[in-house]
Amino acid sequence: MKAVAPTRVPKDKVCQLWMVANDGRLVSVGILPERGAERMNVPVSLRSDTRFKISIEPVAELPATKPSGEFVFEGGLTSI
Repeated sequence: MKAVAPTRVPKDKVCQLWMVANDGRLVSVGILPERGAERMNVPVSLRSDTRFKISIEPVAELPATKPSGEFVFEGGLTSI
């Protein structure tokens, strides 16, 4: 994962990356880096049409099964 144009969020919030699994359920992948690049382990199999979503979450209470609010971004895989 590489932060190409990172979004500024309040100090008590982070951008959490979610993957839409093949069966449609959301799987938390981790916290996006504020800058630079970071290797992230994907918990289930990837396909070329796998979709990802990003939510803004409170750093003190990261959700594990679903976001606490709305998604702010959605997209697929891109080679960089």
